[in-house]
Amino acid sequence: KLVEAGKDIESVYWELVIKDIQDACELFYPIYDQTNAADGYVSVEVSPKLAHETDGTVEAAKWLHKLVDRRNVYIKIPATADCIPSIKEVISLGISVNVT
Repeated sequence: KLVEAGKDIESVYWELVIKDIQDACELFYPIYDQTNAADGYVSVEVSPKLAHETDGTVEAAKWLHKLVDRRNVYIKIPATADCIPSIKEVISLGISVNVT
């Protein structure tokens, strides 16, 4: 339906992924709540295409965090030399990060 509506493949991918991550966050939220945020997280990764783009990774992490809009989401960021500054900046913004 999304492709038929004229959306490109990447837009379709992100729309589906974000909905799935939101649903998973809702499913795991009771665990997150019962453990006082020690468990019950769900991760979503920025595009691997950004693994060597510091600024692009920061913007993608902020975008994903805003769209998912769930307290128990981790934003995965690649553990590349170029993304180390991204990881630091995203954490400083109060966004939970999972480094892969």
